[in-house]
Amino acid sequence: MTQPPTGAPDPYQFDPYQQGAPTPPDAYAPPPASDAPEQPSAWGAPAGQPEQPAYGAPAYPTQPYGAPDPQQAYASQPYGSTDPYGAQQPYAAPGQAGYGAQPYGAPDPAQQPPYGAPYGGYPAYGPPAPSSTNALAITGFVLAIVGLLFCWVPGLNVFAAILGLAGVVLGIVGLVQVKNGRTGKGFALSAIIVGALTILGTILTYVALFAWADTVTTEYEQSLSESVEELDRMSGDASDEILANDVTVDFGAFEATEDEYGWVESALPVTVTNTADEAQTYSIEVTALDADGAVLSTDYVFTSQLEPGASESVDVFQYQAAEDLDALRSATFEVESVSQF
Repeated sequence: MTQPPTGAPDPYQFDPYQQGAPTPPDAYAPPPASDAPEQPSAWGAPAGQPEQPAYGAPAYPTQPYGAPDPQQAYASQPYGSTDPYGAQQPYAAPGQAGYGAQPYGAPDPAQQPPYGAPYGGYPAYGPPAPSSTNALAITGFVLAIVGLLFCWVPGLNVFAAILGLAGVVLGIVGLVQVKNGRTGKGFALSAIIVGALTILGTILTYVALFAWADTVTTEYEQSLSESVEELDRMSGDASDEILANDVTVDFGAFEATEDEYGWVESALPVTVTNTADEAQTYSIEVTALDADGAVLSTDYVFTSQLEPGASESVDVFQYQAAEDLDALRSATFEVESVSQF
């Protein structure tokens, strides 16, 4: 059995359990015609009696289409308003919405983010963004720098060239990654340039090393050749060259005398002229040959240091035996060897 509601009655709601309660007047309904005969209502109630709602129908007074609902007007009023028909009595400051403009706790539409934006300021959930650091470009730049430091050191420049080549390769790969969205274009270009300089520096180092080695070898060979030539000149092995270019030897007449005691005085004057460009000292071996080419005697000419173009005369074949004088008077004198100092 349905129980009547408890609590304070709603002045705007019809209570079917309250017997004899008058129907609230309808402000928009036309006035009833007093001279019209009484007609039964649609529900079978006598005219002038309050209509009873059908079973299950809402117990609200019927409003004409377009008429304002008192309860809706009351609910739409700001907090603190007592006018159920929409009189504006807000407590808020001018320019601000009243407390009753929207339900309590509802978000302000003006502050709502657009559709699809992250709510509450938090980032949208998704996979972490890939790192944009170009590690290959940085690694190539470091390797190229290390190679450039050691490309001038013989023995280590081979490894430096390998580091430079690795820097160039990693720099090229880094440029490809830059086109795919990575950063580090400057590192990639620097790795390529420095790596190329490392390889070029290694090549130049080897070229300079080979040139230096060739120069040293040439100088050594030249020095050795000069030393050998000098030794040949000092030993007399280069006598023909010396006689042709550096010295002239002129022989005088052989003279010999013997006193009453059998003491022999003899001399063969020899004139030596230095025709070289430098001051030289000469040691000349002179031989006396008979008619058959046999050696009769040998003597040496020693000169002091002669300036270019200077001459010096020296006597040789002194103090000979008396029995050799006749042969020496008819002998032929020749230069056997010349040593230059």
